Amino acid sequence: MILDKLNRLKFNLPLIILSLIPYSFIVGPLFLEIVASCISIYFLFSAFKKKNFNLIKNNLIYFLILFYLYILLRSIFSFDPIFSLKSSFFYFRFIFFVLGILLIITQYKNAEKLLLKNSFISVILVFSGVIFEYLYYSKFSPYYNKDYVRFFSLFIDEPIPGSYMSRMLPFAILGYFCFFQKVDTKLNYKNLLSTFLLASVVISIYITGERTSFFYSIFVLFTLIIFSNLKIKFKLLVLSLFFLLFFAVNTYDDRVNKRMISFSKNQIFGENKSTFILNNDPNNKDQITIDLQKEREAKANKFPGFSPEHKRHYYSAYLMFRDNIFFGQGPRTFRKLCQKESFFVPGACTTHPHNTILQILSELGLIGMIFYIIILIFIIKFYLYLLIKKYFYFKSLDKNENINIFYYCALSISFFPFITAGNFFNNWLSYLYFLPIAFILKRSKKF
Repeated sequence: MILDKLNRLKFNLPLIILSLIPYSFIVGPLFLEIVASCISIYFLFSAFKKKNFNLIKNNLIYFLILFYLYILLRSIFSFDPIFSLKSSFFYFRFIFFVLGILLIITQYKNAEKLLLKNSFISVILVFSGVIFEYLYYSKFSPYYNKDYVRFFSLFIDEPIPGSYMSRMLPFAILGYFCFFQKVDTKLNYKNLLSTFLLASVVISIYITGERTSFFYSIFVLFTLIIFSNLKIKFKLLVLSLFFLLFFAVNTYDDRVNKRMISFSKNQIFGENKSTFILNNDPNNKDQITIDLQKEREAKANKFPGFSPEHKRHYYSAYLMFRDNIFFGQGPRTFRKLCQKESFFVPGACTTHPHNTILQILSELGLIGMIFYIIILIFIIKFYLYLLIKKYFYFKSLDKNENINIFYYCALSISFFPFITAGNFFNNWLSYLYFLPIAFILKRSKKF
């Protein structure tokens, strides 16, 4: 009896670990690394035990390995190899993470559905936390706070619930339909419920005040409307409910309106000049002169960007790229080099330049940019294929294509070129970048 239970546990352990992935992003970086490491170790153990490395024999995996080797070499030859290698040396673990997930979802029939269902549950939990927090500080609550415009939900000390929900939304939508076994194109109670949940989650992302995340969620919403085989009346219902909730929240709550509408309009269309107080930066060992700071600030104000703050980051990254066009400065070096006289811009020093393209150009150069462009072509090619099939040949997408829409959507979110973005080498974000790749591989080739 005990032996049978142990064997059953041993058999189901990979499924248990896989189902923990969506929650590990919420619990914290350490737990995420533990779960990801277990998945990677499972792949390595299985591959060496059976001497089967067929999963690696794939062009996309070769591409990721080549990218890893490039950033590793770039770190070794950067101005501070030890510091740069902290982000690049163990980057291979993300490739093993993909391979581990790919192995589990090919070995176990219901593994993919299990992860998707748990993705749905995790998003609903974070969504519920946001709504509770929002109502707790609402106008009708004794704890109302007019300055409370960022929300934490289950993340406790980090205002990133919007980022999590927007990036996991494609998985959550598939997870919802997994609970009902199939995607029903008819307008019934199941789709009415899914309509309400989808619109509500997108609005909750809007409430969090995370503007980039809200853009991502809108992208997911419109991707669903443009490409899915759902009935027109269902799509119109989704849009109607979304706009109804959108106008209701903006009318009801000045906090959200000021953060998402007024503040954004002021940044984009207002007097887009820096108001940073010029001074010699005490953390800058080179002691940049006031004249040079003024000169850099004036040039930064003319640089394309969403706000004066973003322009500073962008211009500093541009100076780094211009200094080494082909190879960049090396992974993770922006945060150190932004203090140097050659790249210093008042108020620009931070961990990353807040734009994926500029981070890649400044830290990896044009060679690194080639990898990024290849990924973009890979994504655009898929969407063009769907557009041509659906709107030129007027053919419905098959089941596999309908599912792949959401995986490519999750991948697209991570590689949007012209929008503010997190640190490309951030561990938490990197796992989210790599997560959809396993499912895309699984549906693109039979292993």
